[in-house]
Amino acid sequence: MFLYTRKEFLIMAGKHCFDFARKCISIPLAIEDEFKKESDSSNYESLFLEAMRLGIDPGTMDRSQLSQAVKVTKGDKNQEGGDPYDP
Repeated sequence: MFLYTRKEFLIMAGKHCFDFARKCISIPLAIEDEFKKESDSSNYESLFLEAMRLGIDPGTMDRSQLSQAVKVTKGDKNQEGGDPYDP
């Protein structure tokens, strides 16, 4: 059985708290990757909604085809006089 003085106990507890805090601080780096993935999915969601607004059926094509179709349709609408709701 080990007996510690109050000072030794506080130093040891402080080291453990510091190690725990250091581990907790390193966690957001992993969370940032998840955030990037989520923002990528939110970009796809906004692309999906934009396609629906333009009258394109987003369920019939993959992401790259959908992106291309939205760009082409936006270009066509801008040449026709523009969309009054397009910022």
